[in-house]
Amino acid sequence: AVAEGRNVSVFELGNNRSTQRSAVGGRDQVRELAFSENGRQLAIGGRDFVDVLSLPDGRLADRPLSVPGTQLTSLALSRDGKTVVGGYADLRARVWTVASAELIMTAKEPRQPDSGGAVNAVRVSPDGRFLLTSAFPDDTELWDLTSGGLLYSFPNPFAGWSADSQLVLTGEGS
Repeated sequence: AVAEGRNVSVFELGNNRSTQRSAVGGRDQVRELAFSENGRQLAIGGRDFVDVLSLPDGRLADRPLSVPGTQLTSLALSRDGKTVVGGYADLRARVWTVASAELIMTAKEPRQPDSGGAVNAVRVSPDGRFLLTSAFPDDTELWDLTSGGLLYSFPNPFAGWSADSQLVLTGEGS
C-alpha cells in the first residue's frame, strides 16, 4: 500500500498494478499504514485519526477512530484484523475493536509525559493476547491485552515477536 496525501493505493505485486484506491475524506494526510496479517484489512492513520479499510470490498469502516489533540506515531493491526492499536506522542498506546470502534485499552508508558518521546512502535502478538509498546530511546513494555495490565518492561527500545508468540525479541539500537 502506498499513501499520497489523503489517498491510499493498494498494489498487487504479481501484476504491478493498483487494485484499489481510497480517499480518507477531509481528514489529515495519511502518515501510517498497517496490514492485518490475514491481508483483509489495512489500517490507515493520520495525525489524530485511524481508519480501517476492508480490502475485499474497498470500504472504510463506518467510524474513524480518533484521538484529538495528540499525534499518531505508530500503528498495528492484529493478525485477524479485529483489533487496531495506535501509538501516540502522549506516550500512550490505544487499542480499539475494529467492528465497534470501541476503545478497549489505553497503555501508558511509565515515563513522565513531559520527558519527551512517543510510542514509536506497537506490535500485537501473533496470538492476539499481548502488546509490545516501544518508546525510543528508552524501553519496551509488554502488556496483557485481556486485562490491560503491564507485565514487563524491557530495557531495550526495539522488540518483536516470534511466530508462535512464545518469545519476545529485544535489541538495542545505536
